[in-house]
Amino acid sequence: MKHTETVENIVKAMQSFAVYEDMPSAEQLTIAEDVKREIEEHDIFLHEYLTFRFETLLQEERRKYLPISEYAWRLPNNVNIINYSGKYEFNNKAKQFISRDYICLEDASREDFRSFIGRHEQIIAKPLRKQCGTGITVYHTADWKPDELYGELIVKDTPLAEEYVYQHPEMAKFHPDSLNTLRVTTFTDFNGNISFKAAYIRTGCGSSVVDNICKCGIGAPIDMNTGIIAGDGVDSTCHTYEKHPDTGVVFKGFAIPRFDKVMKKVDEYTKLFSEMHFVGWDIAIKENGDIELIEANTIPDLSIVQLFYGPLDELYKK
Repeated sequence: MKHTETVENIVKAMQSFAVYEDMPSAEQLTIAEDVKREIEEHDIFLHEYLTFRFETLLQEERRKYLPISEYAWRLPNNVNIINYSGKYEFNNKAKQFISRDYICLEDASREDFRSFIGRHEQIIAKPLRKQCGTGITVYHTADWKPDELYGELIVKDTPLAEEYVYQHPEMAKFHPDSLNTLRVTTFTDFNGNISFKAAYIRTGCGSSVVDNICKCGIGAPIDMNTGIIAGDGVDSTCHTYEKHPDTGVVFKGFAIPRFDKVMKKVDEYTKLFSEMHFVGWDIAIKENGDIELIEANTIPDLSIVQLFYGPLDELYKK
């Protein structure tokens, strides 16, 4: 069943986006009516219209963008969307690419947990199936008694506890309080060939320990040939940043460390998860330069990918 939005809600959302916030109200209202039609007739989401600036595009240009509502039926054989949606299940499947220690309280005793936190100064606790960095918390184990921390994780429904990943000093320059990862999106055709590959850096902001763009993070596109950031940073409402607002580090021209090694690892990931055709891989570059797979997103952020790299519709015509 298709969703809908009121014109009032659309105008309110528009006012948070950089390009619309100072637009005259009459013009906002005209665009809002068009947004409403697009939602009702083509089942796109509000943020997709605003991100892609549909009001500037002809109908045939609009239809080249892939809305999230079409994703599942376009890829009916992406059979493990549900199977690998749990972070613990994914860690177990991808163990050969994960060096960090982890434990799930649903599959471990209190004594196992005591032993786990005894090995690590910092841990990061995660819910099993929530998205966009929701519920993720960092803990300094010395600040907690083992049983109290165990109870904390149970109450907060964050049963997956992982060893904290210390990132490469170059990646930390943007925002040292969050693990700043690379999101590499791949499309693997039904013959097992990677026909699309795109990457962008994600950085946290403020006091956040996560780098998710939907959690006030900032993303910036990476040149796939050079591993150098190719544009300004962008947040979830399309405000642009020449420099990171917290640290002043310039996005465009920044060289991602070990980028060639990251890309080689991505090729290995796609072979292990060959049944998943469209994936957003979240990848950390560790303090020592090693590559750490954090998770795989079977419904990656198509809006950001298409904002940086253009419409994806052609992928499904191959």
